[in-house]
Amino acid sequence: MKNILLGAFILSTAIAAQAQKLPGTADSSFNSNGFKKVSYGESTSLVSSAYLDDNGKPVFVGSSMNAQFKWSIGMARLNKNGTLDATFKNNGTSVIDVDPGGSEGIYDAFLSGSGNLWGVGNISGPNGSDMLLIKADQDGVMDVNFANSGFYSLEVDPGYELATHVLEDKNGKVVVLGNAPNGLKSMFLVRVNANGTIDSSFGGDGIMMLDPLGENNTPVALMERPQGGYYVVATTSGNGSTKISVVSVSGNGNYNIDLGGPGEIQFQYQNMPTRASAAAYHNGSIFIAGEFDGPNANYDGFITRLETDGTINTSFNQTGYNLILTTLANTADEFVKDMVISDDSSIFVSTISFKDSNMLIISRFQPDGNVSGSFGNNSGRHHVYLPEAGYPDFDITTLLLDQTSKRLYVMGEPNDGASDFMFAYAVFTGEFAIPDNTGLITTAKSMEIFPNPTSGSLYVNMELSGNERMLVVDMQGRIVMNEAATNSITLNQDLENGVYFLKLISNNETYTAKVVVNR
Repeated sequence: MKNILLGAFILSTAIAAQAQKLPGTADSSFNSNGFKKVSYGESTSLVSSAYLDDNGKPVFVGSSMNAQFKWSIGMARLNKNGTLDATFKNNGTSVIDVDPGGSEGIYDAFLSGSGNLWGVGNISGPNGSDMLLIKADQDGVMDVNFANSGFYSLEVDPGYELATHVLEDKNGKVVVLGNAPNGLKSMFLVRVNANGTIDSSFGGDGIMMLDPLGENNTPVALMERPQGGYYVVATTSGNGSTKISVVSVSGNGNYNIDLGGPGEIQFQYQNMPTRASAAAYHNGSIFIAGEFDGPNANYDGFITRLETDGTINTSFNQTGYNLILTTLANTADEFVKDMVISDDSSIFVSTISFKDSNMLIISRFQPDGNVSGSFGNNSGRHHVYLPEAGYPDFDITTLLLDQTSKRLYVMGEPNDGASDFMFAYAVFTGEFAIPDNTGLITTAKSMEIFPNPTSGSLYVNMELSGNERMLVVDMQGRIVMNEAATNSITLNQDLENGVYFLKLISNNETYTAKVVVNR
C-alpha cells in the first residue's frame, strides 16, 4: 500500500512539475518540447523574417529554392500548438513566384495594424538584382491591385541591391531601407505610395541615399520617428574603425536637426570596434544591441539605451550599457541576433554564443538595464543548446513576442545556407507587469529589508513619501502582491515558502530586494 501511495505521489508531483512553466524555459505546450522543424516543401528553405498574425500564429517568411535552383518567396504558418496550420495556403506552406523568368526572395516582412503584409528583398534585374517590395494580406494572398499584380521592383543603383527593412508609417506610406554597395552611396531609403507608385514628395524622386561618414554602411534597423520621419541604425566601417551610426530622416527625405543637432551620430563601446545587430524605438528611447571587440580576442554582446538628443542614457544599468556574456571569464563569441520590447518595457534579446558549437542565449532586461533575475537558467538569461537546429552551427533571424500567450518565438535555420528546414523554438516569458505612465523606470537601487528570511512580516528600512507601490513577484515572474508601499509589510498568508522578489516603485526609480519566505 505504501508503495502504491508513494508511486501516486511521485506521479502527481511529476504531473504538477510538467504543468508548471518556469520563465525562460522551453514552452512544452508548443509541439511538446518547444521545438518545431518547418519546410516550404522544396529543396532549400530559408527564413529571413517572421510575423504574428491577428490570432497570434507565427508565420515564417523567406526564400525557397527548387530543384532547378530557382529562388522564390516562401511562407509557412504554424498553429499555436506547433503544428502546421492546414488552413494557410497549401496545408500550411506557400511558395510565391512573382517572376517566373528569374529569382526573388524576401529579407524582411512587416504586418501593419491595418492588416497589410509588406515584404522586401531582391529580384533578378537587367543589371544584377533590384529592390523588391510585395504586398499581401496576413494569409499570404497577394494584392493584385498593388503595383504589378502585388509586387513592385526598382533599380535604385546599377548593380546589386538588397532591400533589408520595411515599415508602413502612420500616413500609410511604405518605407524601404536597403543596401546598394556597388553604388556611390551604400544605403538607400525608398518611399512608395499605398497604390504602388513612387512617392516623389520624399527626396524629390522617392529616393534618399544615406552615406554616414562616407564609409561602408550596413543597414541594421528602420524605425518610425513619432514626430514624423524615420530613424536608421547602421554599422559603419572605414579608416580602420567600426562604429554604430544613427541617422534621423525627415518626412520629406532630408536630415532632421536632432540627435544633438547634426541629425546623425556615431558611437562605440569604450572606443572598441562596435557593431549594431538590432534596434528598437520604445517610449522615447532607441535601444540598440550588438557586439564589440572583447578583451579575449573575441566578440562580446551588449545592449544600450540612446536618447533622442544623441546621448547614451548612463542610468541604464548605471553605466549606459549591459553586457551579454556567456560567462564572466568570457572567451566565447557572442553575436546578437534580434530584440523585441514588451508593453511593460521588458527587453528580450536573442544571442548566439559560439565557442566549440552554437548556444542560444535569450536575455530579459528590465527597462533600467538590469537583467530580470527570475528569468532563465543563468541569472536572467536562458542558455540552451539546440542540437535539432543544425549542430554544431545554426542561425537566428527573428524574435517574435506573443504577450497574450506569454511566449517568445525564436525563428532560425541551420547555418549552412542550403538546409531543407527552418525551425521555431518557443520560450515561456513569465508574467508581464502593468506599465506605469512612462513605461520606463530609469534607475534601480537595492533596499534593506528585515527579517530575512521572514515568516510573513517585513520592515523596509527607507524613507517613504506615501506615493510608492510595492510589488511582490514569485520565481515564475507572476505579480502576487501589488499594493501601496509602507515601511511595515505583511505578506499574503497564501504565499508558499520560497524565494520572492520585492519591487518598490517610486516615480522613475525602483528599489529591489530578494526575500525568502519560511513560515
